[in-house]
Amino acid sequence: MENQRTLTDTMTLGRKIGLLIDHLQAGGEVKIDGYTWVWLDNHVKRTTTNENDETVYWGIDGLAIKSMRISDTEEEFPHYMGQGDIPLQAFIKMVGKVAEEDWLNMCASSALRGMNKKR
Repeated sequence: MENQRTLTDTMTLGRKIGLLIDHLQAGGEVKIDGYTWVWLDNHVKRTTTNENDETVYWGIDGLAIKSMRISDTEEEFPHYMGQGDIPLQAFIKMVGKVAEEDWLNMCASSALRGMNKKR
């Protein structure tokens, strides 16, 4: 029996990194090791007021883990934890853990975005 090659066998590491970043920045999500990873652009997580009565914004701009938080009224809403300081080697290791099915979905979504269509 001949060994079948998968999509991930044919993609270079650079292509995988580019495709994953493109997918996340386009609003996609990917599950890796039980975590849902997303990309956020200037997502304000909370605000505070400093001693000069100026509003200070605490936000996430970049890679984040998405989870769900339940409020006092049992309502679920997304909660994000920023991952701005993830080392490059840890990110590369993470890329290697993406499931084959997710790579196929990312490729299809990327192709459709190139044609200005949605999946």
